[in-house]
Amino acid sequence: MTKVLVLDAMQRSALAVTRSLGKKSIDVTCADERMRTLAGASKYCKDRVTYPSPQHQPDAFIEALVRLAEAQRFDALFPVSDRTTSLVLKHRSRFTGVRIPYRNPEAFDLLSDKGQLAELAAKLGIRVPRTRMLRDRSDAIRLADEIGYPIVIKPVSQAANVPLRGQTHANVYYATDCSELLAVLENRLHLRQQPILLQQFIRGTGAGLFTLFHNGAPVVFFAHRRLREKPPSGGVSVLSESCVADPELVEVCRKILRHVGWDGVAMVEFKLSSEGTPYLMEVNARFWGSMQLAVDAGVDFPYLQYQSVMGETPSHSGAYRTGIRERWLLGDLDHLYIRFKNPRRNYPGLPSTGGAVWEFMKLFQSNTYYEVNRWEDIRPFWFELRSYLAALC
Repeated sequence: MTKVLVLDAMQRSALAVTRSLGKKSIDVTCADERMRTLAGASKYCKDRVTYPSPQHQPDAFIEALVRLAEAQRFDALFPVSDRTTSLVLKHRSRFTGVRIPYRNPEAFDLLSDKGQLAELAAKLGIRVPRTRMLRDRSDAIRLADEIGYPIVIKPVSQAANVPLRGQTHANVYYATDCSELLAVLENRLHLRQQPILLQQFIRGTGAGLFTLFHNGAPVVFFAHRRLREKPPSGGVSVLSESCVADPELVEVCRKILRHVGWDGVAMVEFKLSSEGTPYLMEVNARFWGSMQLAVDAGVDFPYLQYQSVMGETPSHSGAYRTGIRERWLLGDLDHLYIRFKNPRRNYPGLPSTGGAVWEFMKLFQSNTYYEVNRWEDIRPFWFELRSYLAALC
């Protein structure tokens, strides 16, 4: 039996990987900074281990991971987050005898850097929102005026995004005028530690294209659309639906991943404006949060990645079920809570606050799967629920 070490076990994507590989009788060990984790609660996790913080102790993290891989003789190691993927790829030569995905570290760095990605996309003729790198905070108002409000504020790279110890924060912020922009830059201390981008806000809906490249060629494309997000203005998907892949988006995905020589899984995110115009937003060059939707619809990306890493040739017919919905229940509850906190705020394309309650209460719709809570593997949901309630206290 082959052994796989899955990192970042608190992530929902790590849970999807654990369930996928575990169902194939692959021995999965879940690792994270803490022993009790979301993926570690799954019945498909055979063992749990801990490591030092990759954010605050990167050298100790790598040392511990190298020793762990040697001692337990894992066949493959799957990092899940931007941070752990970046560190593992940077020290890839130290991991002997264990297979690691993503053979091109330079491609990962480029795709993960939103500033470089925007520049590359523009060179390739791919439409992106107006974007400016904020190198000096004194230029913020001038650059924002060039872009136009509302404006998006985000770190250039999540791989290098190091929060202050003991603090959590959002990945993206929004400002509707200069006072809100200055407030974000002043009050969000972690943004002072790293380069950030100011970007045009595109009103519309989110769309994602999932793929796996193997030996320079795409194995399969999978498309989904975001029906609800957290926050409601745009962010993490809490309700999504599989759909037919748009040929234009497929071509954009193919063009940019071939150009950088990518090999492995990737999620290419777009924003479709109210006119239907697609804008490239970012590329997640690793496992992503809504991956369970693809698995439920018929494209098992974790196992396809496993086959690729193990030297097999992954294959897929390209067919999958459309109209399949995936719901992250507690994330959807957060979506509803944010709507109640801002009852007068207008979210284009979304129902009123009362309508949001009605939509939330549709708990048993056909073709809808729940991402975390599964009757055959319910312990991750109990773990998530306990953590959710503890955070409220």
